[in-house]
Amino acid sequence: MSSVVATHSIDSLGRTPVWPRQHRRAQRLYDKLETLARARAQRVVLAIALALATPALLTGFCLDDYTLLFELKSGNALWAGSAPFDLFRFMDPAHNPRLMDGAGLAWWTLDQAKMAFMRPITSLTHTLDHLLWPRAAFAMHLHSLAWFALLLVLVAKSYSTFIENRWVRGLAVAMFALDSAHGVAVGWISNRNVLVGGVFAVASVLCHHRARGDGRRIFAWLAPACFALAIFSAELALGVTGFLISYAVFIDRATPARRVFSLAPYALVGVVWAWARAAGNYGTYGLSGYFDPAREPLEFLRVAPARIVIYLASQSVRLGAEIHEAVSHQTRSPLSMLALLACGFTLWFIAPVLRSRAEYRFWFAGALFATLPISAGTTNAIRPPGCTRLAVATRKGAHEEARPENSAPSERQSERARSRTVPLKV
Repeated sequence: MSSVVATHSIDSLGRTPVWPRQHRRAQRLYDKLETLARARAQRVVLAIALALATPALLTGFCLDDYTLLFELKSGNALWAGSAPFDLFRFMDPAHNPRLMDGAGLAWWTLDQAKMAFMRPITSLTHTLDHLLWPRAAFAMHLHSLAWFALLLVLVAKSYSTFIENRWVRGLAVAMFALDSAHGVAVGWISNRNVLVGGVFAVASVLCHHRARGDGRRIFAWLAPACFALAIFSAELALGVTGFLISYAVFIDRATPARRVFSLAPYALVGVVWAWARAAGNYGTYGLSGYFDPAREPLEFLRVAPARIVIYLASQSVRLGAEIHEAVSHQTRSPLSMLALLACGFTLWFIAPVLRSRAEYRFWFAGALFATLPISAGTTNAIRPPGCTRLAVATRKGAHEEARPENSAPSERQSERARSRTVPLKV
């Protein structure tokens, strides 16, 4: 269960009272949360997150891992994928007859079925594994763990860059680092693309911020380069486009024309990515869980709303997104309604913060867009790269940050008394 903090402001007439004991408990809570913002505490949190992920080193190979091993060993003689850049082409019409002839695919598989993901950067990392430590699962998991460590560091850096409130920043780092949803990405070698794409996606946002804030030309080149590496590592990394657009809307202080122009390099990279994807015959078709928006737009529009709601609900009330695919079709409708109610409550809960701070609107809008690309695949517990649980940005934080710096001490004390908070377990 996730801990979030609700605040109930007390106006001058004394409405919405909070008992003194709750005052003291809330103050102790925030004193503890303040410690999470310290650099040493964040290093401890990241170390704990890595320690919790270390059991993955002993899990060996699983499912698609064996397909990658066969592709790396036999080349393109039998399998659809091939090293070093095209390992994630699991099936396509050209190879399906041969794969159905005793090579792994069921005989009733649709002849035109396709599952081909364009992930050349991630494929290169698996090729490197094969060259350095072939069939050594421990070393491959250690390689994935290194990507996870780098992702944690970059996410912590992004929170410290875009979140001014110290305890909100520290709590956000802890919630991301200790999220159990990372288990699939870290513990499954074939799912490394999520980590690689996430690293470059977060790096692109940070470089974009440096380019727009400091005006340094090197970061103006690095940001699109990291964006290209991200989307050529994992389709999920397309979600970072929402954060870049959100940055232009809510963070960037340039003129509207310059804001739009700042996104032009990413649009160019996106066009190149779409062309390469079409030219290489990548995508999915004829599968029950994956719906390619380019090939099956109507099916994607049919399943996307429910999946988006499930993903957003899982960010606030721990309604596991993976449950949506595990239950029967009759149960999915009530589950979607429950998720919709959770989203409505969360939106009401964080509305004061969204109105008060542009930085929280940046995170919120980016997180919304990040759910679009992952909705094309089956729902699971993997969080969108860089997605923040905005429930930690509470109304108390909004009261504190909206307080004028030049206000008198007595005014600040009275304001502090009117913004007492109580913890709420969701």
